[in-house]
Amino acid sequence: LVAAGVAFGQERAPALPRMVVEDNGDGDAVQMVAAASTAPVTVAVRAVVDLADGRLDQSLARFPTNQDVPLWIAIGAPPSREGIDGWRRSLRTVLDRTSRALVILEVMFDRQPPDVIRFATQVAATEVRARRDGIRVALGGPAIDDESRRANAYSSEIAPYVDLLAVSEGA
Repeated sequence: LVAAGVAFGQERAPALPRMVVEDNGDGDAVQMVAAASTAPVTVAVRAVVDLADGRLDQSLARFPTNQDVPLWIAIGAPPSREGIDGWRRSLRTVLDRTSRALVILEVMFDRQPPDVIRFATQVAATEVRARRDGIRVALGGPAIDDESRRANAYSSEIAPYVDLLAVSEGA
């Protein structure tokens, strides 16, 4: 009975989504998925969150805290190592506000050098795991879409920190 009580009291990780609805920035996708909560598969909302100062709160306001809509949040990575500290603070804000519903955090890379990709991936995974083990970390963006650039971005060194590679349909 004690073991059953412990297992019952533990937080369950949300199921990975089988379908994802892309958010256009106005929060309509969140409302639509919330209304379709009886769907036979797990449906999540994928939203790009702008970490820029002044826009972060506005970007996060479209996610109501009282709904359990699974979220796939995509954020841009910092352009350089000098931007990591501010980026980490913004990432923490995102995670603090969404970690209850968050199922996937996607870090998008473009022209960042390999050391920034490596460090940002490690930071993101560490921050995510500090919140909840059930959140998956994905790498995405143009550097992951392009096969030749992906080889420079994704390495065996960061593989333990990454659960998914998010590539566009065309890639």
